[in-house]
Amino acid sequence: MDRMPAPNEFQARRLGKTFRSSRGILPGVTRSVVLQICEDLNLPAHERAILPKALRRVDGLFLSLSSFGIVEAVSIDGESVRQSLLIARIREEYDKYVKRET
Repeated sequence: MDRMPAPNEFQARRLGKTFRSSRGILPGVTRSVVLQICEDLNLPAHERAILPKALRRVDGLFLSLSSFGIVEAVSIDGESVRQSLLIARIREEYDKYVKRET
């Protein structure tokens, strides 16, 4: 089995805030770009430990991976999670960044 790069997990919350897990997260390039995009969009980003059960209550959830970019989660353990226009906006800006840099 191929080993996939470790994703960075982000979640979108109400009031335009984004949170990212502080545990097991690598300080990668994609993560840095996402945090810069949040800053450019005036979206405060906060780091904190997140319990798995809390992920089911967020307004949106996505992973950032260098191989796939921004990937919005649609379910956790078969249970649907809400989709977020905020994540779509972050993904749009990320895609623009990648096009500019390649």
